[in-house]
Amino acid sequence: MIRFDIALSIEEADAEDGQAPFSATVTASGTEVVVTVSDATRLPRSGRRMLGELLPLADGLASRGVSVRVEGPDGLLVAVGDVHATAVQRLVTRSPHVRLGSLGALAHVGRGAPLAGVALPPATLLPIAPTLGRSARRWHATTTHAQPGAGRPRLIFAGGDGGWDGGPPRVFDLLPEITRIGSGPDVDLRLEGLEGVHAEIRHRGDDEYVLHPIAPTGGGSGTGPDALMQERILRTGARIELGGWRLAYYREEFADHGRPYGGRQGGELSLQRRQPPRPR
Repeated sequence: MIRFDIALSIEEADAEDGQAPFSATVTASGTEVVVTVSDATRLPRSGRRMLGELLPLADGLASRGVSVRVEGPDGLLVAVGDVHATAVQRLVTRSPHVRLGSLGALAHVGRGAPLAGVALPPATLLPIAPTLGRSARRWHATTTHAQPGAGRPRLIFAGGDGGWDGGPPRVFDLLPEITRIGSGPDVDLRLEGLEGVHAEIRHRGDDEYVLHPIAPTGGGSGTGPDALMQERILRTGARIELGGWRLAYYREEFADHGRPYGGRQGGELSLQRRQPPRPR
């Protein structure tokens, strides 16, 4: 999780008389970084070359679930990393990890020069043919092609630890194989008021993290006493209730198996192709 707030001001040697210093702010919360500049015309000129230099950075940020937005007075200039780009923009930038801003904002980048060789797509893509009545094909979750255990699988405390004091929540990173939870001296995550070994979270060979109850464990979608002892696969946002403790499971989207292709980077909604098996 990223969290910072920075402001900067730069006086340029070739600035015109009376011209205000170039200023910018950089803020971050969670996995999104926002850079806001005072004058887009004083940024480097945009073009194919600069776009090509952005692609490795965009891919690296996306693999970590992080996005960076650059904004000017007229709105978004460019966003890279874990962003949503339209189909037309992907054709223009040759990357699903780069989103271009509006025509009005980009027209002022690089001292008013238009983008060199980059055709701006429309904000939305109209369907070529009507899609009414089309039956949606739904797939089961598939491999993400991320390394096993990637995406920092972890538990975030939502209650039961004395209440929220306004600071960041308590976080526990899951162990590579088995994480034992309870009140006993030999467990990995020790929580008062539980059984000695209350539950285990097991990392399976198919890269799924599975909650295995040893004592009654709530938070699932089932009902009745049997549901409290049922083993279940954890997806990002899954609740886990252990006595008076409330936790949530979280894993970065690019590595979470809850969405085909491991996140939005390979397609949207339910119309996504299957991928080949994970490379060994």
